[in-house]
Amino acid sequence: MVAVQAWIFLGQASSLLNRIDTIMLEGIKIFFKKSWGTIAAIAAGVAALIGFFLVRKSEETTASVPFKDMQDSHTKEIEEVKQTIAVEKEKLADNEVKHEVIVAQIEAQHVEAKKTFDEKKKAEVKQIVKDYADKPEELANKLAEVTGFKVILPEE
Repeated sequence: MVAVQAWIFLGQASSLLNRIDTIMLEGIKIFFKKSWGTIAAIAAGVAALIGFFLVRKSEETTASVPFKDMQDSHTKEIEEVKQTIAVEKEKLADNEVKHEVIVAQIEAQHVEAKKTFDEKKKAEVKQIVKDYADKPEELANKLAEVTGFKVILPEE
């Protein structure tokens, strides 16, 4: 009898559990029917986040490598250009110094040549004055030729 009672109790318990399961399933069905849009939005959001992180991680490994290589090559090119500019500036500074030295040498030679030329011209003028001391018109014409000055002779 106890076994029968236990068997009956188990049967009632299992039917009770079946009813609870049915009620729960019905409740879940109703919940999903009423709020399927919200659930779908949440699921889509979660999927988008997962996809975003997966894509982002894969971009770091695949897409960023060529970008990093390109950036490294551009950085090297910039450094080479900077070095070339520095070398050109050094060459320019050296050329400016050489130019100043050459200009100073030329100016010194010019001053020396002018001094020598002036001394020769003075000597030539003295010689002309000695030679034509008694002939003023010829003296004036010769001095005009040597010095390049215009001579205006007095009218008679």
